[in-house]
Amino acid sequence: MTPANWELLEQKYQINYPVLRGDQSKLMAAARAKGIVCLDYTRLVDSRRFTDEIHLQAAGNRLVAEKLAQELANYIFIEPF
Repeated sequence: MTPANWELLEQKYQINYPVLRGDQSKLMAAARAKGIVCLDYTRLVDSRRFTDEIHLQAAGNRLVAEKLAQELANYIFIEPF
């Protein structure tokens, strides 16, 4: 799940966060049941690191990249030279 600026989403679109979060939880559970890895970054990035509701600034992108690299390291094993 990708990061989002929840402050702006709630203000601009009157997003019902509890309902959306429930739907996202169901989606993640269904993925896990099928053996699909699903990473949830929806609340990873602080709202100050966005240019709008969904587009990250450079610092936000860096944070997501670092977190993703850490997560991928748990699933990828590379033989040392």
